[in-house]
Amino acid sequence: MEDFRFLPDVVLVKAFRYLNLNDRANSALVCRCWADAFDHPSLWSTAQIVVQSCPPSRRPPDNSGDIPTPPPAPGPYIHWVEMSPPPSPPPPKRITPSTPPLDQRIALLTHKGRLFRDLKLTVLYTQSNEFHNSEAEVIEALNENCCELDSLVLGVEKIQQLLPWHGPVEPEFDAAALLPIETYITSLRRLKKLTVRTWPRIGDEDTDPTMTLLNTLSNNTNVHNMKELNLLWAVVNHAWSVSRSALPSEDELVMLLGKLTSLERLSTLMSLLTENVLATFARPRRTKLMVLTLLVAYQTRQQRYWPYNYERVSFDETEIPSTVWKTVRENNPKLTVNLTFTSQIQHVDFSAILKPYVPLVSIEFMKYSKCTSQCLVLLAELYSSSLEVYKDFSDNSNGVDRELIELALKCTRLSCFVHHGIIGYDTVLSIAEARKESLESFDVLENHIAIEDYGCNQDNDDDNDECMFLWQQKAREERRIKERRNAMLVSLYGNVSLYMSRQWKASII
Repeated sequence: MEDFRFLPDVVLVKAFRYLNLNDRANSALVCRCWADAFDHPSLWSTAQIVVQSCPPSRRPPDNSGDIPTPPPAPGPYIHWVEMSPPPSPPPPKRITPSTPPLDQRIALLTHKGRLFRDLKLTVLYTQSNEFHNSEAEVIEALNENCCELDSLVLGVEKIQQLLPWHGPVEPEFDAAALLPIETYITSLRRLKKLTVRTWPRIGDEDTDPTMTLLNTLSNNTNVHNMKELNLLWAVVNHAWSVSRSALPSEDELVMLLGKLTSLERLSTLMSLLTENVLATFARPRRTKLMVLTLLVAYQTRQQRYWPYNYERVSFDETEIPSTVWKTVRENNPKLTVNLTFTSQIQHVDFSAILKPYVPLVSIEFMKYSKCTSQCLVLLAELYSSSLEVYKDFSDNSNGVDRELIELALKCTRLSCFVHHGIIGYDTVLSIAEARKESLESFDVLENHIAIEDYGCNQDNDDDNDECMFLWQQKAREERRIKERRNAMLVSLYGNVSLYMSRQWKASII
C-alpha cells in the first residue's frame, strides 16, 4: 500500500474538503504533511457562522447577593456551522459535525479568520436583544481577524422574524443591540460583494439615523469600491417568503449608492427602486452599471398587532418616468434588467412595470406566481429584440400555449426557455422548431406535457367481455394509454433533439 504521506498536495487538500471541522482537525495530527494541508488557505476561504444571543434563562447567575441561585444551563447559544463546504457534487453521506468548545472556536477565529474570504454570518437575537460575554468574544474575534473579506452574506434576525409572536404586541427591538454588528461592518476593509438577507425592525422610539445599516456602510470608506450589492434579496429554490425586515428609506439608499461609485451589479426589491434611486446611476464619474436585478412583490403596510394585515399598494403609484430610464440607459449603455416575480400580481401593475424603455433581458416567475396570457403577449410585443431568458417555475400557468409559441417566434434573442406549467405536445415541438440551436436551455416537466388522447380500440380477442371485471378493463385501458404516452414522448424527445442538434429530454420530478 502506498504511503498516504506522499499524496500530492492538491489531492490531499481536495480530500480535506469533504471532512467536517472536527475530523479535519484530527486528521491534521497524523503527520506534518497533513498538518500543512490543514492550514492550506483554500480550505478556509469559505465559512459559515451563526451567533445567537443568550436568553436570560440560560445566562450565568449573579452570585454577588445572598440569595442562592440554581446552576446555569450548560453552554451559551453559539453555533458554528460547517466550514468550507465540499465541492459539488457532495459525497453521498455526510455526518453532522459536533460543535467544538467555545474556546476552540474563538481560537479558530483568531488563527484562521485572516484567511476567510467568503463569509456567511447569521446573527439571531432572542428576547434579551443583547449578547452575553461569550457571544461578545465571538463578535470581537470577528472584528479583529475577519476584516479582509471579499464577500459577505449577512442575516440579522429576531426570533420573532422566524417564529410567530403570539403576544398582543410585538416586543420592541433596541437599536443598541445592533451596535456590535455595525461595529463589525465598520471594520471591513476591502469588501467586493455584500448580500443583506434580513435586518430587524426597530421600534418607533429608536429613530437615530446613524444606527441604520446603510448609513454604517456609507461611513465606511473602505467598502466604497464594492462591485456588487444584494439588498434584501432572499430567494431559495425558486420560492420566496415574506420577510419582516426593515426597509431603508429613499434618502438612505440614495446616499449609499452615491458613494458606491464602483458598483456594477445591484439586486434589490422593486418597491425600493424610486425615481431618485435610479437617477443615482446617471451621475457622472462613476462605474457603468451592468446588471440591475429586481424582486417584484406587492408593497405591504403592516400593523403592530397580531395577526398582521397586509394592504396592497399598486405599482402605478410609484411609476418611474421614461425620461429617467432613458438618461440612465444613455449613461449605462450595457445595462440589463432582470425581473423576478414572487407572487401573482394584477395586470395593471404588470403593465406599469414593463415599459418599452426598460432594458429587460431576463424575466422569472417563481413558484407561487403566475404568468398569464396577457403578460406573455406584452413580453412578445415590447422585448422582441432584447429578451434572452424566460423562466416560469409556477405550476398554475396553464392554457397559454399559443402565447408561448408567439413568444418563441418573436423574441429573436431568446436562449433560455423554462416552463413548469401545463404545456402541449405540439407547443414543445413548435418552440424547439422556432429556436433550434439558439435555444441553449429548454426545460419543461415531463408529467406536465399534455398529449392528446387518441383513444384505445376495444380488444378483439376471445375474452368474454361479460365476464371481465370492471377493474381489469380499466387497468388495461390505463396501460394502453401509458404505453401510448411513452411512445409519444420518445418521439417528441427525438424530434426536439434533432431541432436543437443535441440530446434533449424533459425534466422529471
